[in-house]
Amino acid sequence: MTTAVPVRRPPSATRGQYLLVIVVLLLAGAFAGRVGHLLLAGEEWIATTSACLSSAAEIVPDPTAIPERQRVFNECRATVEHRLAGYDVAGALLTLTLAMAFAWLLPRLMLRRVGPRRPVPGPLRDRAAAIAAQLGVRRAPALEMGPWDLQEPFTVRANGATRIVLPPGVRRLPEEALDAVLRHETAHVAAGDVTLVWLTRSTLWALPVMLPIPLVVATIQGRLGDVPFWLEYLSRGALLWLAAYLLARGVMRTREHEADTHAARAGSGQALAALLTAAPPPRPGRLSRLLAMHPPPARRVAILRDPSLLPGIPAVTAAVAAALAMAIWSFGATIVAAGLLATPLEPYSPFLAGLLAVALLATTWGLALWLRAATSGAPQAPTPGPPRAAMLGLAAGSAAGLLLSLNPAAMLTVAGAPNWRQLIFVPLTLAGAGGCTLALTATRSRPGPWRRQPASAPLPAGSVPASESFAPIEPVPIAAPAAPAARAMPARHPGAGHPVPQFPAPGAGRRWPVTAVLSAAAFAGAIWIGSVLAVPLPFATFGLPDGLIGLLWQGGFAGEWRHVIAVGVVAFALAATAGLGRRAGLVAAGGLLAGLGALAVRWLAPLGPVEPHHVGERDWWTGAAAGFAVTLLLLGLRGASGLGDALLAAPVAALTVSAGVLLRFLPGYEDPLSSALIYASRPLSMLALLTLAVGAAAGLLPSRPPATGRRAWLTAATGAGLAAALTLAVLLSGDRFLSAGL
Repeated sequence: MTTAVPVRRPPSATRGQYLLVIVVLLLAGAFAGRVGHLLLAGEEWIATTSACLSSAAEIVPDPTAIPERQRVFNECRATVEHRLAGYDVAGALLTLTLAMAFAWLLPRLMLRRVGPRRPVPGPLRDRAAAIAAQLGVRRAPALEMGPWDLQEPFTVRANGATRIVLPPGVRRLPEEALDAVLRHETAHVAAGDVTLVWLTRSTLWALPVMLPIPLVVATIQGRLGDVPFWLEYLSRGALLWLAAYLLARGVMRTREHEADTHAARAGSGQALAALLTAAPPPRPGRLSRLLAMHPPPARRVAILRDPSLLPGIPAVTAAVAAALAMAIWSFGATIVAAGLLATPLEPYSPFLAGLLAVALLATTWGLALWLRAATSGAPQAPTPGPPRAAMLGLAAGSAAGLLLSLNPAAMLTVAGAPNWRQLIFVPLTLAGAGGCTLALTATRSRPGPWRRQPASAPLPAGSVPASESFAPIEPVPIAAPAAPAARAMPARHPGAGHPVPQFPAPGAGRRWPVTAVLSAAAFAGAIWIGSVLAVPLPFATFGLPDGLIGLLWQGGFAGEWRHVIAVGVVAFALAATAGLGRRAGLVAAGGLLAGLGALAVRWLAPLGPVEPHHVGERDWWTGAAAGFAVTLLLLGLRGASGLGDALLAAPVAALTVSAGVLLRFLPGYEDPLSSALIYASRPLSMLALLTLAVGAAAGLLPSRPPATGRRAWLTAATGAGLAAALTLAVLLSGDRFLSAGL
């Protein structure tokens, strides 16, 4: 083996998925703890709550003094509510502890089941130590040879040491194939998740042990008579176990691909692809392939040849993440509210639960997309395709999480029936937030032309030539004798017709905190806006038209979040500016032209007289229409990359309109500062709402390279024309879009 240059591990997207596994454990434990409280302390809770309700009515007899009566009621029942939260937390911690115990036990049982092992020869141990140093592992793992019937190598941490256990057949492999096996297994050690992966597996054992405990207690108490209740409990428990299984499957598959990629970066791509090609085919049957923990060899070879095929987040994982986030938002809010009742933090219970939910989504969805963009290729590598399945999974998972929540009472109701508006608006806005995050990563991942480099093109520093990584070779079975395998290997040559894998320079994904914060802000705004839009309001009471325009008013101009959302829009624009680099000026110029076109229509269009306060509403709509026209144009032309440009161009267009109006009528304003705040925040707030409504398309449409030269200015002119046309259509609709409600 030749001396190798140290190869850093690419950024990993599995960290957020491990967080999802822990969330499943905590939610399942809290769910079991809630039912356990019902069995052990439910009667006392009901009696105390009823007594406190009567006591509050006696202490505060005035029926109109609702806040004071509620305060007395909460202080009276705080003890039993805190106990309820204690049961939830105790169940969650007990389940997590049980999973950690299984994570400690299972690898030891696996080593015992494998049988006797023996140290490897000195030269092989030295080779493994050199590979560990090459892959950045400070402490080389122990290398052991398994019994004769061991078929596959594996890596495990048990008894205070990390071990790589090899099957005896590897001794008959050629040197390059043996290096590929060692590099792949050592890559698992370099990832630092050898212990965490056992926590993932232990979840599948901990949940079947923890969830039946309330059933055992109910059996002892003779309280199994409510069959529908227990069927619902078991069905929700089964869904949690299924979520754990799907997460474990996703983690196991993703870490195999990441280990393959790390080994390929170190120079073993060719030999690893050959070993995978010679591997036995997966078990027959579509269901077996679907539920398999490891990816099929053909898929691994395909991703080795083209890393851009590796999804940042699988569709199933995206769906489970969204469902768990909704469970935290609904069920978690009841736990936090019970624990903080009658304390100064009580009003912030929904906020804290929502913060946990958006943090989960930002850690899984946002960072996974960022790392996908950072590791899928260099500036001239092929752009990864749109994550259509993941985007649909995000929307479907959030709807399923609301519908099948662990806290059914959290589902909004209208006249006793489920409020289906919540199942529409929250998933829609969440998917839009996911599209905005995807667009933000698209601006930072691939500046310059997008094309596949030919095999003869020079490679960036740190990458591995195709002749050393992906040249097709004769399949080499693990159990094959050494001499025939060596004779079967042809001379190395570039893999004609295959894209050369391009890996970014180390540190390409170091700006992840920005993505995490902006993703959290986008998802927080999406949940906030979507949940408020789901609450039916009597628009006629506020003089607003019903239907779609009323919803736009409710979420855009009249929302209590408009100032916060406007700040978020500016933050996304600044982040997009940093990602666009030199193109930022051209993109901003396109937004400026669109804003000027809309402003010209606003001043030149013949409009009928309206009330003075409706004149300002026309200005707000003009700014929002200009920005939305730019968003629609760029999104339709270039998918996620176009929406990434629109994150900068659209706010520029909207603020151009506001600035033009303010400059023209500034002398007539009594309070110029307040007027400037209104004209800056309301169009941007409406623009954010409209962008969330169409943002999901960023994950469904293919990304295309930006226009250059004359085509770029033609696109800008088209945007200005579209902004003018959309503004004219809104203004000529009379006062239909105004708060007059005609």
